[in-house]
Amino acid sequence: MGIAKVTWDKGLNVNMCSLNARHCLIQFKMLHRLHYSKVKLQKIFPDVSPICEKCNQADADLLHSYALRPKLQEFWVAIFSFYSQVFKVQIRPDLLWVILGASDH
Repeated sequence: MGIAKVTWDKGLNVNMCSLNARHCLIQFKMLHRLHYSKVKLQKIFPDVSPICEKCNQADADLLHSYALRPKLQEFWVAIFSFYSQVFKVQIRPDLLWVILGASDH
């Protein structure tokens, strides 16, 4: 199952993900695979460890580095919980929302 075209198109509009230019640039680099994760750096430079420096538990690919690291999971759960309370609608954590800023759901 892939990402719906409309969701992908919304995600590619990186100028809408934040008012902060730095956040928009990070989003652009992630979506276009221009951000070098430790896993990617290790493929280029074999001496570089692919292990996440923050948690020392897993390889630091982009998904781990921006969403799946244990402390980040806690953060995203809190964010989705906050929005659920504000909008009085149950909003479950969704990786598409975290990474793309848009979702199929």
